[in-house]
Amino acid sequence: MTSATANWRQRIRDSASRAGLPRFWRWWMSELAPLLPGASRAALQRRFARPVIQLGDDRAVFWRPEMSDGIARLAVTETVALTGDAAAVLAAGRAAVARLAASASGGIAAPKVIVALGPRQVLRKELTLPAAVEENLAQTLAYDLDRHTPFRSDQVYFDATVVARDAARKTLRVDWVAALKTIVDGARKQAEEWGAVPIAIAPGPPSTTPTRLNLLPNGARPRPLQWRRWQVWAPLAALVLLVGAAVFVPLLQKRQYAIALTAVTAEAGQQAAAADKLREQVERMQNDYNYILAKKYAYPSVVHVIDEITRVLPDDTRLTQLELKTGGRGKETQRDVYLSG
Repeated sequence: MTSATANWRQRIRDSASRAGLPRFWRWWMSELAPLLPGASRAALQRRFARPVIQLGDDRAVFWRPEMSDGIARLAVTETVALTGDAAAVLAAGRAAVARLAASASGGIAAPKVIVALGPRQVLRKELTLPAAVEENLAQTLAYDLDRHTPFRSDQVYFDATVVARDAARKTLRVDWVAALKTIVDGARKQAEEWGAVPIAIAPGPPSTTPTRLNLLPNGARPRPLQWRRWQVWAPLAALVLLVGAAVFVPLLQKRQYAIALTAVTAEAGQQAAAADKLREQVERMQNDYNYILAKKYAYPSVVHVIDEITRVLPDDTRLTQLELKTGGRGKETQRDVYLSG
């Protein structure tokens, strides 16, 4: 189960690396960092900076992160000899770690440290590999381990990270490091006996920049419990709420505006339908009125007919009967004048 979880996490990290998310995150944070107040920036650097225990052949150097001009730097606090009486070495180491814990967490919890190995304890090189192996980088390097180290694969721990990609040549530049398991396990045991919690064992020299190389096996790495602390998730929750409000509040406002506009449009449509109905009714009444007038004025009136007959007939003509009759031939209406005299 632990191996499956580790492989799943490694696949997620590899996918994120191929997508360029780490590079984007570093660029984004570098752009946002100057916008933060100096106190907040210093607090973030101080929070994520870890003490370093640098183990050499004959001594251990303790480095503590300190803030200087708003920048985190490592300063040597003390040195513990690794030779001599084992009990004295153990007591000196525990005292040094206790002082680190007092400065880091007020002595409440064991300090989380990074153990830095000397250059004689690790084998480190830069490799150029085909881009196609990035998806299974660890497995590929494990198969090819005998070309990079004189030891067997079961004798060493190794780690690698992609530092550059060449899209034109389809190659990767990989920072690779390996160390004997006896050295890594001994360094971890030494730090734990002193009362520290090693979160990474990396090649030296010590640096305030979080290391991307870690020789600790996945099963020995501590779980990131800091995500359970309210100092971390409370600001993140507030940030998520602010981002959600910035995204969804305008959408809700637009939704309400669209609903109101739809209601206004529906009311205008009803008014337009009523207006069309009234217009049709007026047009129908107007057509009926015009029909009557058209029928009335389609033919001359009786007065006009008599006037015209009087004007056409000679003066010595005498009429005994004048009759106007209206008849129809098909759909046409016809008026006839009958004269007798």
